Amino acid sequence: MARTVSSNRSVAKQVLPPELQNDHFACPALTQVEPPKKISEPTVEQISGVLSGRASGDYTWVHNESNLSPQFYALNRQGELEHSVILPAEIKPTEIADMGWQKQGDESYLLFADSGDRQQIRKNISLYRVKEPSLNSSQLKIHQITAEEFSKITLTFPEEPQDVQAFFSDPRSEQLIFLSKHLAEAPTIYVVDNPFKNAILSWAGKMSLKADGAPLQSVTAADISEDGSWIILRTYLSVFIFHRPALASVADSLRATPCSYQVRAEAQGESVAFSYEEQWSKDGPPRKATGFITISKGNPTQLNSYELEMSQ
Repeated sequence: MARTVSSNRSVAKQVLPPELQNDHFACPALTQVEPPKKISEPTVEQISGVLSGRASGDYTWVHNESNLSPQFYALNRQGELEHSVILPAEIKPTEIADMGWQKQGDESYLLFADSGDRQQIRKNISLYRVKEPSLNSSQLKIHQITAEEFSKITLTFPEEPQDVQAFFSDPRSEQLIFLSKHLAEAPTIYVVDNPFKNAILSWAGKMSLKADGAPLQSVTAADISEDGSWIILRTYLSVFIFHRPALASVADSLRATPCSYQVRAEAQGESVAFSYEEQWSKDGPPRKATGFITISKGNPTQLNSYELEMSQ
């Protein structure tokens, strides 16, 4: 039976490819829930994106959602603010909803999706890219990014505007992945291929409304493991982890049945990221994800960490 989505696009039932139909993986086991770490820094009050550091060392990157001063922040493992990074004044965000990571050659880049649109009136969204600051030996607490050190592209929806709160960059294909947020409807998947230039987003299907018994709606954040084999999404109440076989695309993998996890109650949870024990190396192989972290909006708030036993 045909299914009509919000864009008035009528699609036949989406059939999973064989590599996903026969993907008998074991769900990662939740092995430990660490005590929450309080975040009380007043400038970090509307956290809508989180990402484990790479070139910056053992830090966690976060950003505020709103169009306040365009900055992002490095927290240590105790949730304490260590560094603030100021973006160029030319950046005038509407609503930075999520952040992601991308490796180009030997360089590590942070990506910021200015894609939030609760009123669904923005035909175009923006994506900002900056080289990840290396903080391992830095004594500076405030870092200024110059106009020459960041890039911006404009992405256009193929049909009507969407409220996109979840974003990541696929390390295998280098596709940019955007997931729409709906209160009572499954997320829509949009993709765009690199290189980093203005483009029209491609419609890549709908996710399932139900995921392992839990409702998969109001998706607020996403991340992907460094080797591209695991994808994590969150809603306000739950976290979902999808396995991605070697030959599967991100869009197909997101239509399969994920593993679901109940997380510590948060007032308005809109961020999630995989975590790693090993230090990142630009010359080394992708790290194995060992858990995930979540943070809620508000001040004070808390950094919640979870450990997982994940197969590769």
